[in-house]
Amino acid sequence: MHVLTGAHDAVADVVGALIGYELPSPRVALGSLGADGRLLGGVVFHDWQPQWRRIELSAAGADRRWMSRPLIAACADYAWRQLDAHVVYQAAPARFAFSAKLARALGAERVDLPEMRGPGEAEAVYILTRDAWERSRLGGVHGRS
Repeated sequence: MHVLTGAHDAVADVVGALIGYELPSPRVALGSLGADGRLLGGVVFHDWQPQWRRIELSAAGADRRWMSRPLIAACADYAWRQLDAHVVYQAAPARFAFSAKLARALGAERVDLPEMRGPGEAEAVYILTRDAWERSRLGGVHGRS
């Protein structure tokens, strides 16, 4: 797997199509490329709030192998080193098992918000602080910040 950088709109368009809505600008996106050069998925950072040092991310992949250690390391570098963020968060349908599994591995806390995605559909907000990331089992792919 290779990480695609600099193609913010192309990656955001793919992720937006996979999750079903257009992602806001400004944004920074990192993609995951397969061995054949095909875009497998991506992570889009948006809604940076510098006064609180927090940023939201949206992520999706069309292939089950899209989330790789190099992509996680690139995301960590962007959030923790380049932005000096304190918190990264993601909102996703509570029923998405992949989001929950990945969030746990990264050290994120989950908060469920009933009905936020419509009647009978809860939204899960995954909140990852820098400290939690550094204590997580995957925090080592980036090194300690």
